[in-house]
Amino acid sequence: MLDNLQIWDSVATFLAVAAIVAAVFVIWRLRKTIRFQKKFFSGPGNIPQLEEFLADQEGRLGKLSEEVRQLAKARKTLDQKQRLAISHIGVVRFNSYAEAGGNNSFSLALLDERANGVVITSLYGRDTQRVYAKPLRAGESKIPLTNEEKQAILESRNWEQANP
Repeated sequence: MLDNLQIWDSVATFLAVAAIVAAVFVIWRLRKTIRFQKKFFSGPGNIPQLEEFLADQEGRLGKLSEEVRQLAKARKTLDQKQRLAISHIGVVRFNSYAEAGGNNSFSLALLDERANGVVITSLYGRDTQRVYAKPLRAGESKIPLTNEEKQAILESRNWEQANP
């Protein structure tokens, strides 16, 4: 029985020593954490306090958010204007007069996204040079189009596929 009592006494002593060591370790870690917090939150010398730093960052974030909104608005405006810009081009060269030789005449189609624009045709001859412009709405004109002009319009619509 005495052996059991000595074993229990040894176990209790060991546990007490272990508890003391654990308590010392916890106190040491707590003091280290407190020192870190004091240093971090109050900052020495020229280093601003955390609250000031966070408030400054919040202000900067607000400014950046406003700038992003302005950029999104400007992008939307540019997208709307881009739809009206010439974005489809088609050119067809041809020989308008048999005696002139060479493909010196051309039809040029300049269209926006909605196929609105103009087709310009230049007819070249030995003694003459003629230029015609025909307005287009949705790829059609009120003025009759020649086969070369129609071909230039078709090429302009295929412009994006040929030039990605």
